[in-house]
Amino acid sequence: MILLGLLLALASCNQQSKTGPGAARGASVAQTSGGALRIWADPALKGALDALAPKFKALHPTGWTVEYKESVMLDQGMAGSDRPDVILCAAAESKKLRVNAAFDASTERTFAGDLLALVTRKARIIPVGRVGDLPQVQFKALGVGGPNTSLGYYSEQALVTDGAAKKVQKLTRGYGSQARLLAAVRSGEVDLGFVYASTVAQNPDLRVSTTVPEDLYEDIRYVALATKAGDSNPGTSQLLTFLAEDKDAQQTLGAYGYVDRATAMIENR
Repeated sequence: MILLGLLLALASCNQQSKTGPGAARGASVAQTSGGALRIWADPALKGALDALAPKFKALHPTGWTVEYKESVMLDQGMAGSDRPDVILCAAAESKKLRVNAAFDASTERTFAGDLLALVTRKARIIPVGRVGDLPQVQFKALGVGGPNTSLGYYSEQALVTDGAAKKVQKLTRGYGSQARLLAAVRSGEVDLGFVYASTVAQNPDLRVSTTVPEDLYEDIRYVALATKAGDSNPGTSQLLTFLAEDKDAQQTLGAYGYVDRATAMIENR
């Protein structure tokens, strides 16, 4: 009887070792390693990413979580230790990020493109021929992205290339985010503002004064970059392939006003 009792006790202990706290911790670790992707993205991509989220979740059930960060915040964030699995940003920003050892440059995938437009609010339509014509146009203020935003980077290129930057400098107002710039246009704080063409497509209350010729600024490409932190998450490679190659994803991006990947790649200089 004593021997039987010992055997039963050992069997009970063995069962607890399989189902107890230690086993639960192991299961949690396994789940986390393939958990939701952490993404840092340019705020200009928010509308399309919101629409794409359920489509991607059908392929990778844990889905993704997104933090929207302007260029300066991406730079500062990557200097720390808490990094995402994937970054989605304009190619101009990726050039700076690729020098960071936290990235594998070979993972970069172009998934969309964009154009630049000069807009007004509906209540005050101001026609503009070219960016270089701005010094002859009657307006009180011009809104551009701040120096630490991707929008500001491309807007400044257009102004400088077409010879208007210095001539309208006193009337130019920089904004740290596209959301703040749009609010300034809508409120009348500025009469004109540089935004992405995709933003115009998603905001029907804006009126286009002129579409900025593409020869005035670098081609705007949106790219996906995998960080070394994302190497252990199987969803990382799935996301890069999904954005760049999935036909449904590309159609959704097109519906939100972005240039499709094939065109963006051809135009890339």
